[in-house]
Amino acid sequence: MIKLFTLLIIVFTIQSCENTTQRTAKREASEEIENDIIHPSKYDDPADSLNNEQIPLGEDQEEINAYIKNIYERNGIVYVDLDFVVVKYENVDERVIVNRNPKIRTYIVDLDTYIMTKDCKKITSLEMLKHKSTLLKDTSTLVIGQSKDGKMLSLNFGCYG
Repeated sequence: MIKLFTLLIIVFTIQSCENTTQRTAKREASEEIENDIIHPSKYDDPADSLNNEQIPLGEDQEEINAYIKNIYERNGIVYVDLDFVVVKYENVDERVIVNRNPKIRTYIVDLDTYIMTKDCKKITSLEMLKHKSTLLKDTSTLVIGQSKDGKMLSLNFGCYG
């Protein structure tokens, strides 16, 4: 009887371990599917897409001052649309923003993009996509950054200090 009871405990323990392993494997597989969006830097040509739709990317800028117009994902690549503005200072403290050109420019945001939120927290492109509504809500926030080769090197959503 004791042997039978011991055998049942061993079988139950082994079965529990197998179930835990299977659940972990399923969770990791589902995370891999979700992470397809997390890795937008894994693309061959950003102009290629499943629909042969080409997204024209913005030019290189060492200093960007802009209003963010949209954040979106297409074919595993995260994009931002920016409306460039010029910042002028009338007096020492008076900042004037001039929008001379209403053209909207599109840039890729990938894993290498340094993204800073208004409350000075570093986030990833996927987190930026998740918090899209919050980031787009404040239309008066001036976004600053840099771009090269159609990709954003940095994006700052208001952490200026």
